[in-house]
Amino acid sequence: MSPPFRRAYFNGPRQQHGAIGLMAALTLGMVLIFMLLVVDGGRLYLEQRKLQRVADMAVLEAVSRGGSCAATPSTATLYATQSAARNSFVPAGTQQTLNATCGTLVTVNQLRTFQLDPSKSDAIRVIATNTIPTSIAGGVWDLVSKGTLSTTTKLTASAVGSRPGPTLAQISIRTTLATVNTSQSPLLNNLFSGLLGGNVSISAVGWDGLAKANINLLQYLNQLAINLGVNAGDYTTLLNTNVTVTQLIKAAASVATLNGATLDVQTALANLQVAAINNTPLKVGDLLKLQTGTSSAGLDTDLAVAGAECNTVIELKPEHHAASPWH
Repeated sequence: MSPPFRRAYFNGPRQQHGAIGLMAALTLGMVLIFMLLVVDGGRLYLEQRKLQRVADMAVLEAVSRGGSCAATPSTATLYATQSAARNSFVPAGTQQTLNATCGTLVTVNQLRTFQLDPSKSDAIRVIATNTIPTSIAGGVWDLVSKGTLSTTTKLTASAVGSRPGPTLAQISIRTTLATVNTSQSPLLNNLFSGLLGGNVSISAVGWDGLAKANINLLQYLNQLAINLGVNAGDYTTLLNTNVTVTQLIKAAASVATLNGATLDVQTALANLQVAAINNTPLKVGDLLKLQTGTSSAGLDTDLAVAGAECNTVIELKPEHHAASPWH
C-alpha cells in the first residue's frame, strides 16, 4: 500500500515580508554605524589639524619675536600664548594647555632633533594639548559598556622652530678664464688627470659650466658635515676634520644640484668624482681659510666651484700650482 501523499506548501510574498524587513533593518544599522565612524574620524582629524596650526603659528611668533626662557615667566611662553589666543585657543586648566620650552637643535643619526636647554634660545618647541569628546559612537558604546570607555580624547600637537642664522658665505666663480673653448678643454683634462690620479674627460661645455657655476658655502659646509658625521653647526670640528678629494667633490656635486646646476655641470662634477682616486687625507681648514669671532664669521666672500676643486687638488700636489688656470 503506497504512503499517503503529503501536499507541499510554499510561502507566498506575505510570509517573506518579515525576512526582507529584518535584512533591511540590519543593512540600515550598518550604514548608520559606518556613517558615525566617518563623521567621528573626520571630526577628530579636523580638530588635530586645527591644533597643529595653533602650535605652528605659536612657535613661529615666539621665534620671530626673539622669545627666550631666561626670564620668569619666559617670553617664549608669553609670545606663544598671545599667538594662540589670536587663533581662538586659550589655555584653560587641563582641558587646553600650551607649553613653550627653549633649547637647541642637535643632529642624531643624521636627523635634527630638539634638545631641551633653558639657558639657550637657539630653538623653541611649543606643545599644545586639547581634550575633546571622543565620539558619538564612543558615547553610545560607553552607555552599553557601563562606563568602561573614556568619553574624552586628548589631542597633542608639537612644533619646533629655530632662529635663522645669517648667511655665512657664497661660493661663486672668480677665475682668469671667462670661457673655456675646445682647444683649452684637453689641457684642463690632462692637468686634472695628473692632479686627481684618474682619467678626466670633460667637454669644453662642461668646463665652461664649471667656470660659471655658483654654490652656497653654508650649504656646502653643512653637506660636508653630514657626509663626515659632524654635528650640524659645529664648524670648528668640521674645519679640523680630515677629508678626501672624493668627499669634497661629492659634497660640491650635491649642493650644486640643490642650487640648480645644469646637467653639464653635474656631469662634469661626477666625472671629477670618479677620477679622484688619490685618497690622501686633507684638513678642511687647510682648504677653506675661514675667519671666526663675528656673527657672520667672515664668510661673506666668493669662491668658484672650479676654483674650489682646483685648490683642493693643488693642496695635494703644490707643484702644479703654476700650471693651474685658477690661481
